[in-house]
Amino acid sequence: MSRFSSAALTWMTSPRRVFFAAAASAIVCVPVARAMDFDTGNPDYTIRWDNTLEYSTLLRMSQPNAVNLKDQNADDGDRNFTNGHFASNRVDWVSEFDMKWFNGYGLSMSADGWYDSLYNTSNSNNSPTTSNNLSAPYNGFTRDTRDTEGRYAEIGNAFVYGQNDIGKTPVSWRVGRYTLNWGESLLFPDNGIAYGQSPVDAIKAISVPNTQAKELFLPTTQMSAELPLNNVLSVEAYNKFEWRESRLPAAGSYFSSFDAIGDGAEMLRIIPSGTPFYGPNGAYATRGTDMSGSGLGQFGGALKIHPTNDLDLGLYALRYNDSSPQIYVGPLNLTPPAFGGPAVAGTYRLVYPKHVQLYGTSASTTIGDFNVGGEVSARHDSPLVSSVVETAANASANNNSNPAYAVGDTLHAQLSTVYIGPATFLYQGITALGEVAGVHVLDIYKNAQNFDNARSKDALGMRIVLQPQYYQVMPGVDLTVPIGLGWNFLGKSPTESFFNGSGANHGGDLSVGLQGTFNNVWIATLNYTHYIGRPELTSNQNGPDYVMNPLVDRDFISFAIQRTF
Repeated sequence: MSRFSSAALTWMTSPRRVFFAAAASAIVCVPVARAMDFDTGNPDYTIRWDNTLEYSTLLRMSQPNAVNLKDQNADDGDRNFTNGHFASNRVDWVSEFDMKWFNGYGLSMSADGWYDSLYNTSNSNNSPTTSNNLSAPYNGFTRDTRDTEGRYAEIGNAFVYGQNDIGKTPVSWRVGRYTLNWGESLLFPDNGIAYGQSPVDAIKAISVPNTQAKELFLPTTQMSAELPLNNVLSVEAYNKFEWRESRLPAAGSYFSSFDAIGDGAEMLRIIPSGTPFYGPNGAYATRGTDMSGSGLGQFGGALKIHPTNDLDLGLYALRYNDSSPQIYVGPLNLTPPAFGGPAVAGTYRLVYPKHVQLYGTSASTTIGDFNVGGEVSARHDSPLVSSVVETAANASANNNSNPAYAVGDTLHAQLSTVYIGPATFLYQGITALGEVAGVHVLDIYKNAQNFDNARSKDALGMRIVLQPQYYQVMPGVDLTVPIGLGWNFLGKSPTESFFNGSGANHGGDLSVGLQGTFNNVWIATLNYTHYIGRPELTSNQNGPDYVMNPLVDRDFISFAIQRTF
């Protein structure tokens, strides 16, 4: 007689059980590896080449919520992946090359690529009349979604740097593709000064909870320089040559929250499917050519002040082209001639606003064992989250001098701290990070009627991350237990749809994990993320109702193992 019942055997061989068994084995059983340093035979030259391979997977742990599924422009990512099944099966490769030579000159390059098998096959969608796909079957992924989420390679950093003297003053400079991020943003990448300098990898921000802001910014082509004036003052400046949109979850991907934006988006539903007179397909707009930003006209300057050893101050002024989209639609033809009227009602396009001005100040210091930083910034001509704007009455609407989306002045503030603590009876070491961020609309002076009526003029959120550490629990093995909490106290941000993750008022996320580091070259992580809040369907003054907390039913467990060599 078997030791196990059939039910037990079924559970043991289920995707969840296999997932946990593989994760547990990987966390405790991994060998040693080493990065590559090249011996040039000359101490003035150093060459280093690092490669990181990572395998990761993600398991959905919650059922789709009936309220969220009512929004036919936000349900594809929800319907495409079922509870208890994998939502990602991915291999990543990152290669980094650095060369330094005498007098501080150097070259830095990186490239990365990934392949996710689940985005190169069909999915679990069983609702053909609500799918926003046009070029792919309702239970498939569009080509651009497959490319972005499932098979992609790109150049990351690619820049040269150096230092030259102007008279007796050394000037440091960089030219190429890289990130340059001013201010004190720690856990809120889209609310601070640095948002005006770099687009954000929102896919990584959501799928790897509590990632620090500096790891979420994407590089762009630019040149920058830093000039010290004396021992206290220095000035910095940059000029960009490239514009990139933020990397949003592709349409239909697991973390996709609005089916009409992101790579792979093809359709915006105007009249829901099954509506009388419009038949099973409803009425929808197809995607036209995006109104993109421009690499030109993006620049900034900073004055850095270092009055004491433990106090840093900064003053900033910059202009940028926004990396997050607004939506223009139309003109539309919504007159139903009869039941089953025309499905295609017109076109829509993503619009990226230009020429936003930002002015800010920052400070950081040390108070006891705490490093404390903060910043305040104001944005002029700032785009505000707007309802889908039909441009029939304004055919010349653009993303610069004649916008149709709401525009105003906004005030942003952030306060953060980092604490590295000693051993106690609970742990051998601990790192704690926390940040509170808020935004306030000072004035709306263009198209106030198009400001999203579900948004508030004030929003306030917080995020904390605790990382207790345990060293040498086995030979060569260190463990960390990351615990993160994000919570929005007040309002729905007027400037970012997914402020602090979910973007929902009184919503957020809680994550708990276990990370093992092996001889400093292998890292394995197991993490559970639960979304907090309630489903909420909000009336849209210019179209169908839409969901305000789209991720609340997408709890997940993730596992990743990576090796650097």
